[in-house]
Amino acid sequence: MTAQSVSIGAFCSPVAGETVSGDQAAHWSCKHGVWLTCLIDGLGHGRQAHHAAMACLEGIARCREAGLDDIIRACNDAIRGTRGVAVSLARINASAQQLSYAGVGNISACLVSGKVRRMVNCHGIVGDEQGFDIPVQNYEFVVGRDRFVMTSDGVDECVDYGRFPFARHDCPAHLARTLVTEHRTGRDDASALVVL
Repeated sequence: MTAQSVSIGAFCSPVAGETVSGDQAAHWSCKHGVWLTCLIDGLGHGRQAHHAAMACLEGIARCREAGLDDIIRACNDAIRGTRGVAVSLARINASAQQLSYAGVGNISACLVSGKVRRMVNCHGIVGDEQGFDIPVQNYEFVVGRDRFVMTSDGVDECVDYGRFPFARHDCPAHLARTLVTEHRTGRDDASALVVL
């Protein structure tokens, strides 16, 4: 059986009055058909938040083949001296039907697979802590059936993903944009990353 292609999209938007966003999202193709996704929320908003998020993004890109917990620890060391970030990572292995997840801070993440399962993040700030005990959570993820979503705290955490119209759109970037534009709190930068 051939695994379906993973489809990933994201949308980030600065808070009103800012020209850059402290939220960043990215994804990379890794070895053996595995994908790494990340959502980063620089503390606050504006240029300093953007700088911290970009530094974290560069750190992730440098060590993207490492374990999720090791990537976060490397970023914690790499971005000291910035205001810090919240960061969540997910590794998707379509052929093994597995999604692995780890996060620190206030990024929300959930897996929609018949029911909605919310992921649990460690408390803390990446770039400000001495160390983390970062559990890596593993879930079954079937491409074409399941949906995975990460959002920053600029998106209302009470979105009902069990009723969210995933089936109306097959473009994850459009779904991410819909989440941000229709469910943003207005208090901070807002971002979403969607995996189908």
